[in-house]
Amino acid sequence: MSTAIRYGILSGFLACFICALMYVYNPSLFLDFGLIACFVAAVVCMILAAKKVLLEGSVSQSVPDSEVASDVFISFSEMLAVLFRVFLMNYVITFFFVYLLFNVYDTSLTELVKQQNIELMLANKDSSVTEALFQQRLKEVEKIDFAPRLTDILSIQSLFRLVIGFVLSLILAFAFKRDKPTYLT
Repeated sequence: MSTAIRYGILSGFLACFICALMYVYNPSLFLDFGLIACFVAAVVCMILAAKKVLLEGSVSQSVPDSEVASDVFISFSEMLAVLFRVFLMNYVITFFFVYLLFNVYDTSLTELVKQQNIELMLANKDSSVTEALFQQRLKEVEKIDFAPRLTDILSIQSLFRLVIGFVLSLILAFAFKRDKPTYLT
């Protein structure tokens, strides 16, 4: 099993564990900070995977045990591929965890999300909107089903999350790459 897959699975299950602890402690805490916990777990495991790859050597070549870790080089594209795979594994595992949590284990979470959205609308009520129009918008929000669906894995929000993960991977890959100097070729 490759380093990216191992650390991706670790990252996904670590994020699920943290989210489950937040859910058990307080479901509102999970709804407010669950996504942040997933990103933190992903970044921590991406850093660990990058360090592991640097210790092992190039992704495509193995390094003899006698070679010192400081003599190991890995290109930007190889490091980017490893780091984004870690993030992608985290994303898929946490998506299915949240899907099962909302649709199988505790379906009342959708009502909690709906209630939070209504409270947010009430807190940010625009004074220029008439009361009748505002009440109509509230009724529309009450009709919405906030439960995640399997098709949500390809939604705009999910693609935005993947773009953020790719940007994080770019930053970390740039920080951890070790190109071979030209005088060693």
